[in-house]
Amino acid sequence: MLGRDKLTVGGPEVTLSLLDAFYEIYDEDIKYKERVTDQSINHLKNTTFELVSEDFSYDTDDFKLTATEVNHPIETYAYRIEDPQSDTVVVLSPDTGYYPPLAEFATDADVLIHDSMVAPPLDPIPESKVLAEYRGRYPLDESDWDTFKQTHSSAGEAGKIANQAGVDTLVLTHIMQLRDTKQMKAEAEAEFDGKVIVGSDEMNLSFSHS
Repeated sequence: MLGRDKLTVGGPEVTLSLLDAFYEIYDEDIKYKERVTDQSINHLKNTTFELVSEDFSYDTDDFKLTATEVNHPIETYAYRIEDPQSDTVVVLSPDTGYYPPLAEFATDADVLIHDSMVAPPLDPIPESKVLAEYRGRYPLDESDWDTFKQTHSSAGEAGKIANQAGVDTLVLTHIMQLRDTKQMKAEAEAEFDGKVIVGSDEMNLSFSHS
């Protein structure tokens, strides 16, 4: 909760089921904290839910949030966040197959954060005991990769969307382990003339309207 006294969670209907499950799982822990601590834990309970659909719009003094459905096997949305103070616009579509209509939704955004899961592996792939166990437990054959290619995007496809949308910066995300990130960046830059950033865990980025 990061110090908040309330939290609004948004998503398709299944998100509400996940939120309910969270409170069910942590019910005993929340009750324990109520008994043994003097600090208020109302922030753990003060959660509201916003149902996201194609015509979703959410406005606060700090930002405006809109959504559009994208290409994925389950109901999934891209989000456009507009800061009225600075005119900065960020569009997030971190889980989608190649979907040209997304370009219109992302038009003139300062930043587009886009799925790039379909990516070339490192060559050679470093060997490790953990990796060998993972591959044995979760083998992938060609049919699995065919499915990924339909429901996720490559860096080049993300670059195409960024180029069509006229954004300033493209951030590649949803990157599998042991991918060739240099080649990914090159593929995106072949399609997009703006700045390309390969995302990574715990990366912090700051943007402003240009």
